[in-house]
Amino acid sequence: MTILTHYRSDAAPMSDSPTPMSPALWDGRNLSTLLPLQDLGGDRYASRASDGNVNQRLYGGQLLGQALLAATQTVAPERRVHMLQATFLRGATIDHPTTLQVQRLLDGSRYSSRHVRVSQGEQAVLDAQVSFQVAQDSPLHRQIDADPVPDPDALTDMVDLVRNSPQKFVLGTVPLIEKHCVEMRPVAPEDFLFVANTQPRLRFWLKLREPLPDTPALHDAAVAYLSDYFITFCSYGLYTPMVGMRDYYVASLNHGLWFHESPRGDDWLLFDCESPATGHRRGFAVVKIFDRARRLVASATQQCTLGERQ
Repeated sequence: MTILTHYRSDAAPMSDSPTPMSPALWDGRNLSTLLPLQDLGGDRYASRASDGNVNQRLYGGQLLGQALLAATQTVAPERRVHMLQATFLRGATIDHPTTLQVQRLLDGSRYSSRHVRVSQGEQAVLDAQVSFQVAQDSPLHRQIDADPVPDPDALTDMVDLVRNSPQKFVLGTVPLIEKHCVEMRPVAPEDFLFVANTQPRLRFWLKLREPLPDTPALHDAAVAYLSDYFITFCSYGLYTPMVGMRDYYVASLNHGLWFHESPRGDDWLLFDCESPATGHRRGFAVVKIFDRARRLVASATQQCTLGERQ
């Protein structure tokens, strides 16, 4: 399932070391220019593109998506990912390439398991376990979202909500609004956007603004990319409205993602995020991800560190 150079016209020849960073690879909008990897040989890969966040670190969703892509290169095409579990070890800087080393742990009759270590130089920045499965028929149980939630077409884009607010916020001062590749439509923005939330729950529709090629592994990686976006705000939205987020430092600690189906990253997904507990400067979110038909297609968990900026 090769998706290393298919979307790139400037792919470097195979080498045992990553080529330098290339800002031109990532236009900020088309995810198919951000995620593909350089093949270094020996189940080693590299990324030359950079999607930075407000802390001038690589956005965690990029690391998750690329760890999944690297693991996918080492399994047979008929095996689809069903689980990704990752630990963020340290922030990755935006000006150095990352290398991804895949370790083949298991290739059984039904399942394949991979370990992926993402590094910058000699420092590990993310460890991930990824599991794949051959498709099998079995009894089906799938939760349907029972809460009345408007369709995304009936809601307003987050960028427009902030841009047209009476407070006249500058978009660049509101974290996450700067991510131009993602379109987000919150279900009840009046509960968290300009005032602190009254409960540790948040629901929003999310998708990529630009369509992706019909390559299943790329859509899986795109869902991993999206699954790191905004989900832990349900933990700390009780204490600050979204427009006040720059007063807080937030960083992901660990992340889990389970695929129940194979959703598209460029179609609307409903994220239902709830925080059962916060404390000790840590937030925790449990997330249900539904498609437009309100079928549960994926689940996620994430723990973050949070606190006021010094």
